[in-house]
Amino acid sequence: MAKGDYSYDTGLGETELAYDLRQIYARIVGEHLGIVADARMKKDYPAWFEALENLYVEINQKLKTKEKTEYTELKNKVVKILNENKSAFHKLSNNAEQISNVINALRDLDMWIKQMMENHNMFGSKRDVEGLI
Repeated sequence: MAKGDYSYDTGLGETELAYDLRQIYARIVGEHLGIVADARMKKDYPAWFEALENLYVEINQKLKTKEKTEYTELKNKVVKILNENKSAFHKLSNNAEQISNVINALRDLDMWIKQMMENHNMFGSKRDVEGLI
């Protein structure tokens, strides 16, 4: 299956549509998690930030209103830090303090999103979930 191609014939019929949609959703979220990890490991800060925002789009429907507000507040803090450290964010500066500020801000947002995913059992929570052992 090509990247981004979520159509496939399971042969299971209409009764399995919910299962199929869960598999597609898991694949989409998994791709976003991979993009986040790649950008983080490459220290591509703009791509890391964009990947985190895209991941949030995929998970926000699972969050409660209070959590969405927390995300907005944290994202605003991150954006402020990134704007204060623009040259490090765009890799135009080697200032260690600015680089550290950028990394810490992005890491905080990254960890918050993943903690929310864990809190809402988006990584799987039951031993009887197919594919988990």
